[in-house]
Amino acid sequence: MRRRDLGTARILSWREAIRANGSSAKQADAVMRTLSAALADAVDAGKLPTNPAAGISRLASDPVRREALSAEQAERVRAELPTLRERAFWGLLCMAGLRTEEALALRWSDVLQLSPTGGTLTIDRVFVAREFRDTTKTRKGRDVPIVAALAADLTEPLKSIELDTDAPVCPSRTGTPVNPNNWRWRVFRPAAIAAEVPSAAIAAGGTRKGVA
Repeated sequence: MRRRDLGTARILSWREAIRANGSSAKQADAVMRTLSAALADAVDAGKLPTNPAAGISRLASDPVRREALSAEQAERVRAELPTLRERAFWGLLCMAGLRTEEALALRWSDVLQLSPTGGTLTIDRVFVAREFRDTTKTRKGRDVPIVAALAADLTEPLKSIELDTDAPVCPSRTGTPVNPNNWRWRVFRPAAIAAEVPSAAIAAGGTRKGVA
C-alpha cells in the first residue's frame, strides 16, 4: 500500500482486524501507538502531509474478571515457589497482609524480633518510587502478627552468619528490593500455573487483595 493511500479509514479497518484475530484492546492500542509514531516520523521527513493515525481515540479497556485465591490455593502457590525468600515474600503479602511497598521495605534487622514460632513485626516504613520512606500509608507504624509458618520462613535465613541485617528481606539479584511487576510475571505466575490456580485468580496478580 502506498503511504498516501493509508488514510484513517484504512487504519481503523486494520485495527478491527487485529481485534477480530483475538488481540486485546490494550494490545491493539500498543500496535496503534507504534504505527502512529512511524507515521509521525514520515510527516517530519516530508513523506506524508499529515499523520492519519493521530486523531484516532484509544479503545476502551477490556474488563478483566478477577478471582481471589482461597487459602488452600495460596498454600499451593507457596509450595511451588522456588526459594525460601520467594516464599517469605509471598507469605508477607498473603499471610501477613502487608502492602507490597511495606514488604519491600522490610529489612532482616526487622525480623530479629521474631522467633521461629511466631511474633510481631513493626511496620514503620515503605519502599516507593525507588526510595525508602519512614512512613506508611496511614503515616504511622503498625504491629503485624506473624503466624508460625511465615515466621519459620523469615527466621531461617538469620541462621547464616553471612546475612547482612540491613539488606532487604525481598531482594532482587542486585540486592535492591525486588521489582514487584517482574516478580509477579517471573515468579508468581509460573508458580500459580504449576499449582493449577484458575486463570481468573492468577489475574489478581499475587497481591494481598488477591487472596480471600
